Amino acid sequence: MNKRYIVFALALFACFGGFKNINAGEDGIYKLETNATTEDLIKLIKTEGNKIKLLDLCSCKGIDLKDPKINLLYTRIWLLDLNDTDITNKDLQKILESCPLLADLDLNKCKNLDEKYQKKYETQEAIEELKNNLKKDLTQKPSWLIEKWQTLSTPWKWTIVVSTVAIPLIGACIFYKRSQSIQNLSSAIWYRLAPLLKRQKTVNQPLIAQRRYQI
Repeated sequence: MNKRYIVFALALFACFGGFKNINAGEDGIYKLETNATTEDLIKLIKTEGNKIKLLDLCSCKGIDLKDPKINLLYTRIWLLDLNDTDITNKDLQKILESCPLLADLDLNKCKNLDEKYQKKYETQEAIEELKNNLKKDLTQKPSWLIEKWQTLSTPWKWTIVVSTVAIPLIGACIFYKRSQSIQNLSSAIWYRLAPLLKRQKTVNQPLIAQRRYQI
């Protein structure tokens, strides 16, 4: 076997053999499989960071983009595909600050992003505008509350919405029933006392309980 081929094969294994769930192509193009993990991405960035020009994370649900060890600052990314990932507004702002060369960005189907940001950006000018809009939104809104809401699954969101409406409604019904009972009781007491009060007013005497029967 050709020695040059063996050396090349060993070098290729040394570079990429340790990667899991990563397809490394030519010209700085890297695509992670849908079952890739956060550790896979961190390892790729540390090992091949300055070679990465195109990073495809489409549908990679197992990657936590909030992890502080994910740092794209030393990459040369021009194109980033985050389509159908769990990225949030805050995560996106962090990534954009780390990718000054970025000229193509896909954010379709990113359900944890504000709906107005879920689209594709194909110029640096569009991405710069996106960055500015994100900055404004994050300073104007309680980001911690939005982040918590965005990370909830759809069933939990529906549960919270239904509870927000149902609990006050149930409480109002209980209060109404109790108030009706109190009102009925007050009416009954007034019905018994009214004749006595009327009679005492006419004779201008103190209210004295009269015995109904005498022996």
